[in-house]
Amino acid sequence: MSSLQYVTTRSDCSLDNPEQEGCVWARTDDEDDHFKFLQNIPGKEDDAYLITNEHCGFITPQYCGLVQSMFNVAGVKRNTVRAGGNGTYGRRTMQWHSGGAVVLRYDKRNVLGFAMDFTEDRTKTNFGVEFTWIGGVPNTDNGAWDNVSNTDDFNMTVSVDRPTFINFLNANRTFFFNSQWFFQYRNGYKQSFPGNGPWNVLATFTAMTGYFQDRLNPALTFVHDFQSVSGAVLPSVAYRFDENFSATIGAMFFYGRSQYVQMPINGI
Repeated sequence: MSSLQYVTTRSDCSLDNPEQEGCVWARTDDEDDHFKFLQNIPGKEDDAYLITNEHCGFITPQYCGLVQSMFNVAGVKRNTVRAGGNGTYGRRTMQWHSGGAVVLRYDKRNVLGFAMDFTEDRTKTNFGVEFTWIGGVPNTDNGAWDNVSNTDDFNMTVSVDRPTFINFLNANRTFFFNSQWFFQYRNGYKQSFPGNGPWNVLATFTAMTGYFQDRLNPALTFVHDFQSVSGAVLPSVAYRFDENFSATIGAMFFYGRSQYVQMPINGI
């Protein structure tokens, strides 16, 4: 059960006489600890006593211009002890205190992989498989003091495509269907990484065909990432006027969800 508490900016204001002139009241709920200004005080419904949640005042000074200006030049750190916090609140430091140096380094990557393609005659389907191993890949790590941790990445791609006649939609050309699946495993993944892991799966599906001797080419692509539950729908239509000029019109529709990540213990 949550208990409501009423607070005001003046010590001589009392709930026994809430309509006293000059008393501005706010209410807070223990569950969310958010102040909500009262809009209608008994007997003072037409008086402009309270205002909005974002009102500059003694109760909510964070909405005052001077306080916001101070916040703009001061950054809040992570609330862990390693970052200078106390477990509940993070340390607030000025920008010239909390800044850091950045080193850009382009390291050589050693990649080991293989690829193969084959056709399955019974279903008249083409398959393609690629596999790569990349060792010592640097990743952003919000839990590391230098913000970097290395992982070994294992990537596999599976591609399946098949040309198929759909006579009632296009009697002269086949529809080309293609689906690609991207699998990734990061050996050494940590929960402090800003990205999802250690397993990641991304899938795409594309359907396209051609009309008027392949001058008009409509296409539709679906993209979906399973870990982040996000993706896109990409329809497009291309028209080839001649061998030197063509035009394409399309649209992009995206969907997804919000995800929280840990703040770095030593941010830039």
